[in-house]
Amino acid sequence: MDSADGGLRDAPAVDPHRSRWEGPLTPAEIAYCRSRGLALAYDCAQIGWVLATPEVMGESAGASSAVGSPARLPVDQALALVRERFEREARASAPDGRAEASGREVDARLVGRQRLDVARFAETHGLVAADALHWALTLARARTRTGRIEAGPRASEGLDGAPLHDDELGFRPWTLADLPVYRELLGNRRVWRFLPERYPEPFTDETARGLMEIGSLGFLHDAVAIERDGRPIGQCLFRPDDEIGGVRAGEVAYWLGEAHWGQGLMSRILPRFTERCFRTRAVDVLYAWIRDDHPASARVAQKAGYRRDDFPFERALAKTLRRPGFVRFAVVRRDLG
Repeated sequence: MDSADGGLRDAPAVDPHRSRWEGPLTPAEIAYCRSRGLALAYDCAQIGWVLATPEVMGESAGASSAVGSPARLPVDQALALVRERFEREARASAPDGRAEASGREVDARLVGRQRLDVARFAETHGLVAADALHWALTLARARTRTGRIEAGPRASEGLDGAPLHDDELGFRPWTLADLPVYRELLGNRRVWRFLPERYPEPFTDETARGLMEIGSLGFLHDAVAIERDGRPIGQCLFRPDDEIGGVRAGEVAYWLGEAHWGQGLMSRILPRFTERCFRTRAVDVLYAWIRDDHPASARVAQKAGYRRDDFPFERALAKTLRRPGFVRFAVVRRDLG
């Protein structure tokens, strides 16, 4: 590698949200921006090059000198730059493993930095993109301690490390032959009380058939029957998010017919379905929206390794996704290292 490449490799990362008033870019920072196609503008007031942010493009006398793409960076590019800078800071501050308290302090600082980055990203790119950045930085934080993800089930193992075997319970696709039992299970207002959608009244055979057909569109999501001793008793669903900046996340949802409540079944089912999603789907983060007045479902998620998510705009995101009154729990996979 020649000296030019070496200088570029060692050039400092530039925050894509950096204000022009933080001063002109250094030669190394200019080289970094140009190597990544970031738009620059010459700021006559400060006699130097700055990022071509909206404030520069709208106010600076040097806006006409902007080079490259429009002032607003593409979401994927902006996310990658923020993640790269965050990961550098995380690696630089990672504890040596000898002091648990020090590790907690480092993570607390990174959480604060993450919340700041996500808030700034939301202002520029909106809630959905900020949520993708939130997941990307959550994964980066998890890697700082041991170089690999530390939460969530390993492929082919339960949360306690034991093989996942349960002869009584299993998963399989719904079929039209299941229509009567599907309608019996889901045509119950009490089941729908804890689901984000409204109860579709009247709940007819045609309604049940339509819901089953939607669930069979596997390229959109994966809805499977939970089978107990050969008979469907409920459903688990995986729905992937659109990939933004290489972040792969997806939602899980689950329900049981009322006759099967209170038997501890979902506490056995959700860990298996979570492992199934991580093993068969290209996904790094799984999350579940749970009604804030349904503590039993929250306990099920926690037993399966999910933890209360700390996305700072959770309430606004829930409202946008038509999930008012829901809170989010999430788990990241362990086998990425």
